[in-house]
Amino acid sequence: MRLERRYYVAIACKLLAVMVSFGVSVAVNRGLGVELKGEYAYIINIASVICLGMAFGLGQTYSTFLREKGEHVKFTFVALSCIHFGVGFVGCCFLWIFQVDPFFITILALSALAGLRANVSMIAVIENASKRNIVELVCDILYFVALCFLVYEDKLTVMSALACYAFNDGLRALALALSFRLKPSLKKLRFADLTKIYKSSAVTAIVLTLIAINYSIDVVMLGWLSTNYEVGLYSVAVTLANMLLLVPDALKEVLFGDSARGDSKRAVVNSIKMSWAVSAILIVLFVLFGQHAISILYGEEYSSSYGLTVILFLSCIPMAFFKIVQPIYISHGLQSRMGIFLLMSGIANIVLNIILIPIFNGWGAACASIASYSGCALLFFIDYKKRILNNRIEGGRDE
Repeated sequence: MRLERRYYVAIACKLLAVMVSFGVSVAVNRGLGVELKGEYAYIINIASVICLGMAFGLGQTYSTFLREKGEHVKFTFVALSCIHFGVGFVGCCFLWIFQVDPFFITILALSALAGLRANVSMIAVIENASKRNIVELVCDILYFVALCFLVYEDKLTVMSALACYAFNDGLRALALALSFRLKPSLKKLRFADLTKIYKSSAVTAIVLTLIAINYSIDVVMLGWLSTNYEVGLYSVAVTLANMLLLVPDALKEVLFGDSARGDSKRAVVNSIKMSWAVSAILIVLFVLFGQHAISILYGEEYSSSYGLTVILFLSCIPMAFFKIVQPIYISHGLQSRMGIFLLMSGIANIVLNIILIPIFNGWGAACASIASYSGCALLFFIDYKKRILNNRIEGGRDE
């Protein structure tokens, strides 16, 4: 199970990011309490889905065009990403002028900023994943410090927490643009290329939105069908589960860069093995010590989230496979097939949530997640194995 050094660097950066994310989670949950954390999580999860429409899949589509057009095309994608952010900013101004509910203005503002950050971050990943991770880690540390200051001063509210979240996204985008010298430029863009970019990115955007729906719809539907208190408890479990997924995320990001220039079956297989091994160890440790850790770090009021976290941890095992093979599908233009699988998984997730949440609240949402994630991973496993055997993906050949 040998991987290149940069894979281990990526994992090390992600593990540090896990520690910082954990600190952020503790600060937000302790500062807001269960009810207000539920309101905060509801807004963030809605924005996390909408932001993918603002990003429009440009960051991921860059990997495909890099193979065809060369390095200079990144400046075009940065420029288009900035235009999308500008559209979102203008939209916020119009909503404010017409005195629309601040809830919707907040959602749009967070989505526009997150969309810009997502695109710039993905371009940076393809350029140099390790450097990108280090830059983002520094930004996250500053974000954590800001939250700790607000908690210490007893000034952490839902709006101040959201402001810190937006500041972190903006700081990430700016820091990455400066670090990688990502200057927006449309000089070499032709109309035919623009049409091709948006035709490809539209499919990618749909796929990424379906991914986000699979990840976030449980929290959103829990907010619709239950209470903020239930959302607050469940959001802790989701936060901890997302930390577990940072390991396959780190490997996925390196594979994004590799798949843009050529693929390796060995790297994909070894990444899956390492992800599952690390996840298994962390799950065992959490089962043994997690309940006491939640009570000590988050407070006794969050102790009920322990069981939910265990279930969501188990759902991370099948989802890790999908995360790692995702770059191979995107870089080879197989977004439509991804979209079909994710649509099936998303529909199953929504239906199960509608059935189970009114009966079991957060437990129902957790069970819906593990069922839909497992089904999604199974579909990808069957298809990916078939394509390797038929040599229809370059990842099926060792380099």
